[in-house]
Amino acid sequence: MPTPQQTPPDLQKIRKELESIDAGIIDFLARRFHLTDQAMQIKSQADLPVEDLDREAELEAIYTDLALQKGLDPAALNRIFAKIRDEVKAEAKN
Repeated sequence: MPTPQQTPPDLQKIRKELESIDAGIIDFLARRFHLTDQAMQIKSQADLPVEDLDREAELEAIYTDLALQKGLDPAALNRIFAKIRDEVKAEAKN
């Protein structure tokens, strides 16, 4: 494995940019989880179920369209968002 001194400068630059993007993703996830916490509180107060399968299907269609617009794999993107939803639901049960 190359040492940092042996890593090509272009690769180092890309890695730094990826780290920056990842930090942004983490910031967005923190905001998203904060909002889903609020949504879960509202659902609890309104005696609504944690899961809303109709809303999840609606979101999946939205994510599929967005993925196609950006040239991404819709199935992969929907798996990522399904994992995020699963984490929110698991947290709501705790």
